[in-house]
Amino acid sequence: MAHNWWDPKKKQENPHLWRLLVQRYALASAWVSGHVVDAACGYGVGSTILKRVADRVEGFDVDEVAIQTAKEYAHPDIHFSVRDITTDLPVCDWIVSLETIEHIEDYEKFLGLLRDRSRRGVVLSTPIIPTLKNHPGHYRNTTPEDVDAWFRGWQKAYWMNLYEPYKEVLHFPAYYLGVYVREGT
Repeated sequence: MAHNWWDPKKKQENPHLWRLLVQRYALASAWVSGHVVDAACGYGVGSTILKRVADRVEGFDVDEVAIQTAKEYAHPDIHFSVRDITTDLPVCDWIVSLETIEHIEDYEKFLGLLRDRSRRGVVLSTPIIPTLKNHPGHYRNTTPEDVDAWFRGWQKAYWMNLYEPYKEVLHFPAYYLGVYVREGT
């Protein structure tokens, strides 16, 4: 299963999910530069997309198999490691965290890390409500207004509801992607 994201045949079996993954990271890559952290990087597909525009990319995940797969298949200049991103993130220019926060029980602590460790900005996406009933690993339902409140005092540079292009094929809630820039950067 870990290799599925890197297997061209698997991409053809589920092209809509593949496009959604690539689309989110392509949008993130339009904003990031310098030293970028991909928090909850999974198998490194998105980290590889970010490496096209960033000088340095680090990918962290708690899943050892995912990190091993990323090291094997992703861009060789990306540093991947197993890390608990809820307690340990390095200082960097940008943090990209896509479909992560809904899986974190103490999300306020994680948000504090995102705000404290990012010098320039955060790109965050999350499902839009409701997800709790159908996704046992989710701790909360989230709205775009919640995300805006989490980054109050930061400039909201960009946002997008990522449901519309896929509403005919996706049978789960839409995604919201927001780019929040630290004031004065």
